[in-house]
Amino acid sequence: MYNEKKKGFLTKKVFFRFLFQFVIFLLLPVIFALNLFLTSAQLAKQSCIDSSLISLRHVRDEFDNYINALDQIATQLMFEPKLNKVATIRKPQYGSRQVYYIQEFGEELKAKMSPSAQVDTNFVLLLKNASAAYYRDNVVFDLEFYYDKFLNYHDYTYQEWLDIVFGNSHPFFIPESRVLYEGVNISAMTYVFPIVTGYGGKEGFAFYNKKHED
Repeated sequence: MYNEKKKGFLTKKVFFRFLFQFVIFLLLPVIFALNLFLTSAQLAKQSCIDSSLISLRHVRDEFDNYINALDQIATQLMFEPKLNKVATIRKPQYGSRQVYYIQEFGEELKAKMSPSAQVDTNFVLLLKNASAAYYRDNVVFDLEFYYDKFLNYHDYTYQEWLDIVFGNSHPFFIPESRVLYEGVNISAMTYVFPIVTGYGGKEGFAFYNKKHED
């Protein structure tokens, strides 16, 4: 009877040994596959992160180039002799010599914007003392009228907008806002560059929009 128990014990021992080896044999491919999957997933995740970082750096570099181009043009405007005179002109009489002078200045302003590949035509030169806005081929001699009809920020009244635009002495951004731009609702982030003119320290502002339609 003792021998039978011993034999049964040995049989069970051998059985469990083979069972253990069989389970290990089954688990090894699973463990290997799981490790391979986790490694691949980690590599894929890192690749996505690296790709996103490269894209973000590219966008940042493009944006920096755009801002640098705006800064260069705005800085050139500060040394434009005609700007000093234009900044003192209030609403001129039709047919006067001032109208011709304003038109000539507007053409030169547009020409300064055109050569830059980084800069689009969405710019405005605002002159507070003259209450004038130069944009594209036009000039409006009434900032409140210009704001109401051509560039109306939904989040700001005219006076609030005026205080923001002319209340800073360093370049700054107006955060992305809903704007009624020439009758079209858009979302725009605005970059404002202060310009100081020579006569009496009067200030003008170069004003730029990057925009897309809602």
